[in-house]
Amino acid sequence: MTESSYKETHYTEDAQDRLRRIDKRELEAFFKRLKASERAQSVSHLPAIKGFMKGSAAHTNHQVKVLVGQILIDKPQKTQLQRNLNAVGLAWHMTGGRFAKLDQTIADILNSWSEREDAANIEEFYENYADQLFGALRELTIEDKLTREEVQRFFDFSPFSNTKRIQSILDTCKSEEQVNRDKKLSELPRLIDETRNQIASLEAKFEDSNRDFERLTETTRNLISSSSEAIEKARRSELDIRQLKTSL
Repeated sequence: MTESSYKETHYTEDAQDRLRRIDKRELEAFFKRLKASERAQSVSHLPAIKGFMKGSAAHTNHQVKVLVGQILIDKPQKTQLQRNLNAVGLAWHMTGGRFAKLDQTIADILNSWSEREDAANIEEFYENYADQLFGALRELTIEDKLTREEVQRFFDFSPFSNTKRIQSILDTCKSEEQVNRDKKLSELPRLIDETRNQIASLEAKFEDSNRDFERLTETTRNLISSSSEAIEKARRSELDIRQLKTSL
């Protein structure tokens, strides 16, 4: 990917300020969470680093470190800053791929990101795009597929301004705590059914065991009775023999 063909990502002043407030380690972790191929693609338009083989993992990782350091500079050189923002913007869009797998609407919105290049009013495009994208992400939190924290982190690296509308959307996303709680609540009917089935199974096993016990008890009684009869017959036989011997 050459820089001349690289698609530029315009970060609003608010978005740039937000990036600078992010901790250096979190900025680096943002890139590390990408697949190796995506991470390499996101910084492929940046200047090569001497002493590293271009395209290697070590080269990519060093490019990220340099990029992060330059973003955090108070007054960076304009061309350099735009290159770095392009890298962050591409990485941000790639990160959205995880959400696209959860919902076709989000996939469609992310796929329309390239339309910004033909927008007559980029500010208006950004505002509408952000409302659609993060509104759809909020719906996924309502469905317990995402959390507010995940959506907030995604927004933090986005090129959009934190408008009142966006803040309202973020505030009304379900938190991780709420999502985990509601997931457990939604599981209750299934867990109750499973418990009932387990109880029914145990009761059936108990009934079977009880019947087996009753059969065993009856068999034991019969054996005892048979043994008593046999003993009694033996005693009678012994008595008859004695009497016979006496008569002789």
